[in-house]
Amino acid sequence: ARAELVRADLNLSFARITAPIRGRVGAAIIKPGNLVTPNDTLLTTLVSVDPVYVSFEADESVYLDFQAQLTELAIGDEPPRLRVEIGLASDPGFPLKGELDFIDNQLDPTTGTIRGRAVLANPNGLLTPGLFARVRLIGNRERSALLVHEMAILTDQDRKYVYVIGDGNVAARRDIETGGLVDGLRVVTAGLTRADRVVVNGVRRIFFPGMSLVPDMVPMDDPLAGGGGTQVPGGG
Repeated sequence: ARAELVRADLNLSFARITAPIRGRVGAAIIKPGNLVTPNDTLLTTLVSVDPVYVSFEADESVYLDFQAQLTELAIGDEPPRLRVEIGLASDPGFPLKGELDFIDNQLDPTTGTIRGRAVLANPNGLLTPGLFARVRLIGNRERSALLVHEMAILTDQDRKYVYVIGDGNVAARRDIETGGLVDGLRVVTAGLTRADRVVVNGVRRIFFPGMSLVPDMVPMDDPLAGGGGTQVPGGG
């Protein structure tokens, strides 16, 4: 009888549950009076919200570039810290800052991508597990790149292209390859040169290559300045 009493006291002590982590508790699944059994009954869910982890996938070229930077920046056995910028679905940019926390040990052969993870502080609890986020890796290596405004880029099925002003002020098509966004401008990785004059305004009124244009040079980061950019003559 004494052994049964000791066992009952021990089981009663298990009725008080202490969370192993700090976080946010979900809805209570079990209410007072419900029958529960050891190890089989889910009481509620608990998620950690500070810090939070953001998982993402990067393609092979991004992975190789960052591996090269990791090698350059490594000092002894101390791993270098690479910055990450994060934006939510409602954010126009990437206002949240974090660090690269983890890179997987192999690429997925079916997608050609590798999984990574960023960690960032979340003291106000704004970020909740399950949210969609956009991730931008911030490298420590500076490089030159051609940038164009998004409104200059057109799409033809799976190809992207822009119109440039050719000899004699006529429209010429240039198929391009694009990268990420930098301060609202799109990186062009192939298809353009520094000497090309890209049409920004009026591209929807260019119906075919060779069409005559009346160019008005404007800064690429402010395509509405200076009178509106390239114009298409009436009747042309």
